[in-house]
Amino acid sequence: MPTRPKSVKSVDRPDDVIGLTDGIDASQESASREAEPPAGLELQVLLVEDNVDDAELIACELARCGFHATCVRVETATDLKTALGRQRWDLVLTDYTMPGLDAPAVFELIRDHCKDVPSILVSGTASDETARAAMKLGLDDFVNKQHLNALGEVVARNLSTAQTRRARRDVPRVRLQGGQEFQVTDWSPQRAVLEGSRLSPGHTRDALLLTDEDVARVSFRILSCEVQALSGTELVYQSIVTMLTDRNAVAPVRGGFPPETRAVC
Repeated sequence: MPTRPKSVKSVDRPDDVIGLTDGIDASQESASREAEPPAGLELQVLLVEDNVDDAELIACELARCGFHATCVRVETATDLKTALGRQRWDLVLTDYTMPGLDAPAVFELIRDHCKDVPSILVSGTASDETARAAMKLGLDDFVNKQHLNALGEVVARNLSTAQTRRARRDVPRVRLQGGQEFQVTDWSPQRAVLEGSRLSPGHTRDALLLTDEDVARVSFRILSCEVQALSGTELVYQSIVTMLTDRNAVAPVRGGFPPETRAVC
């Protein structure tokens, strides 16, 4: 079924629905009808945008690219804070030049509330230098409003990256003192399989075991280490280790990494 653009709502006027086809030319309308939506991509999109017409164009472009996007537009700091605290968002798109809004403060709010949510600068006035500065403040990407047809590809790429980032974070990891992290692909009270950089067989290492809920001190001896795969230009090694500390017997270290915890790794 063809994708129809959804509505852009104002966070402070949830019943004030703006029709997305107003002001859209026939070629855009036709493209929107012909686009096939990717399966399962129902998106809750927060638009930080003071221009209603630009918000409509952005929403139409998302629909044209096949996204089932429900967009809510905000243009004040108060409304932005309300929207960020009200629900979880799948995507945040923000302008740069907005009267009454300080762009760096907006980026900081987005970064603090939406750590795992792709946030993209969509601006017609921001220079490449400004865009790079915005990404240093936590935004993920940049699309120029003069080239809005690039939005779909940029959104799809960042949604995929965010999903990969969340998946990696959910996998248990072992962190050594120098900050090296290894994915734990198998674990038993006696042995574990770690993937990452090379470890020297025969050595004993102290580390932190990181899971979604806990951080625990562990100790293991490296039995073997072999090349597992090539990732880009780097080799990924698989290490088999024997556990000197029973994971189930170790009291978790909660609330982050206190100095004494880091010192044992």
